[in-house]
Amino acid sequence: MADWYLRSNGANIFDPNSYTFVGSSAPACPGNGYVCAVRAEDNGSGLGKPNLTPALQYQITIALSTGVDQQDVLLRSLP
Repeated sequence: MADWYLRSNGANIFDPNSYTFVGSSAPACPGNGYVCAVRAEDNGSGLGKPNLTPALQYQITIALSTGVDQQDVLLRSLP
């Protein structure tokens, strides 16, 4: 089951270690322009990190280029 992972401010968007597990409910992510959170399966590391599949990386790219949240990617404004 896919869960949500919150990205640390300024962290690499394509590095699973940049994200912290938050659970099945989407976190609050006001605004747009920067990746806030992703919904993904666990990557199996035992550390609670997301599996950033090519499909999810594509959604991240689309979200950033359009400024619109995607099915599994939430954006936010700069903190």
